Amino acid sequence: MSPLTHRSALEKAEEELRQAQADLNDLLGEVHAFEAEVDARLGILLDLLSQVQAEVTALNAEVQRRRNDALFGEQQFTYASGAPRRGEAPPVYNFEAMAEEPAPENAPEAEQPSLKALYRTLARRFHPDLALHEDDRLRRTEQMAAVNQAFAAGDRAALQALAGMGSQDSPSDAFIASLRTAQPEDALTLVQRRLRQVRQRTAEVNAMPSVALGVEVKLARRQGRDRLAEIAADMQKNIARKTAERDYLRAILNHTPTAP
Repeated sequence: MSPLTHRSALEKAEEELRQAQADLNDLLGEVHAFEAEVDARLGILLDLLSQVQAEVTALNAEVQRRRNDALFGEQQFTYASGAPRRGEAPPVYNFEAMAEEPAPENAPEAEQPSLKALYRTLARRFHPDLALHEDDRLRRTEQMAAVNQAFAAGDRAALQALAGMGSQDSPSDAFIASLRTAQPEDALTLVQRRLRQVRQRTAEVNAMPSVALGVEVKLARRQGRDRLAEIAADMQKNIARKTAERDYLRAILNHTPTAP
């Protein structure tokens, strides 16, 4: 390939990169704006529902433990390390408590607020009650488990990866300018590689649950419906059901003696 052809190919690739980056930035802006709207309108309900669900999970575990104590006493069996044990409560992820706890000790002090803020953003983004269908709920549950694990470990990089943060979000002009001293052949290869990364990042953002929910909200708006208001109403009913379940479990525990 002649130098002139190389230069032409490089200029074309740079223009494609600029356009792809602009499209990605627009998409990210729309996602962030929509997530802010969801947070403003549903955030308190999401927090309350998570809190009540955590209480229900803990109370169910305690009811089961007391029943096992009454039935089996000291003869409850155990398995090898890492396997379930009869009467052992399942892990409970308390969204509200974890969001307010001090960040893990291995997180630098300057990063602690952003670590908690990042966790809170992800917890609301992947909340199962924002699911569009059962497959979406299962996917959100798996994603939320990964978020909880990363936060508990103080792994900020893992949280950022789950949030979809990457160098491909940075301005392309600065990247292109940094290649001016490179040979045209090397610069072309680097620009093409960066272009693939930006396009991959765009595909990842489009696969985010917030994007699918945003599309549904827009479609409902065209039909004269407020989808977020509908979700809020469903969540309020769910909170009422979970609260009644929590109170029922508390009543059971109040009338269930503990093992001597």
